Amino acid sequence: CEFSRQVWYCSSLQVDSIAVNESSFSSWWLTLVSKWHQVEKADQLFRLAAFILWRIWKARNALIFDNEKYSPLVVVAMAERGALEFGYANDSTSIDSVDTSQQGVLQSVSPGGASCSHLLTWLPPSAPLLKVNVDGSWFSNSGDGGVGVAIRDSNGEFIAGLSQHRLKVSSAALMEVYAVRDALHLCK
Repeated sequence: CEFSRQVWYCSSLQVDSIAVNESSFSSWWLTLVSKWHQVEKADQLFRLAAFILWRIWKARNALIFDNEKYSPLVVVAMAERGALEFGYANDSTSIDSVDTSQQGVLQSVSPGGASCSHLLTWLPPSAPLLKVNVDGSWFSNSGDGGVGVAIRDSNGEFIAGLSQHRLKVSSAALMEVYAVRDALHLCK
């Protein structure tokens, strides 16, 4: 379905479900995961994929049984957060032994309050597409914050970007909307 396609593509796995042209879910799944067996840290890919499947299922059930509709980005965020928390709770490997020069490191807080680092990998889009990353930051006490936009090509080369300070915004969600709007203006 279109919703599932959007979730898979918006995730850090960036799966283009249409490009994996299979007639059933099981054949689609096998085609997808067969590519991951040779990848370093394949267990992290499988973990995230499992959480994406689970969160798509939960979003479907929320829509059918509770009439609650989730956006694909919310489903992706919940899946990626769940995968990170699960990895933190279950991985015995130390993050200190991993080369982070090509990857970002996300700091998150475990339920007990301890800080934990998780690797995040930025994946370039398929050629000739561009990837637009946006973010907003907001301070509830003042309503001030800012937005950032970065556009990169399929080689990861920087194409364009911006950062702007925003005053008196009413919420973090609205700040994110401003970031997306500014990105769209930059893409014109």
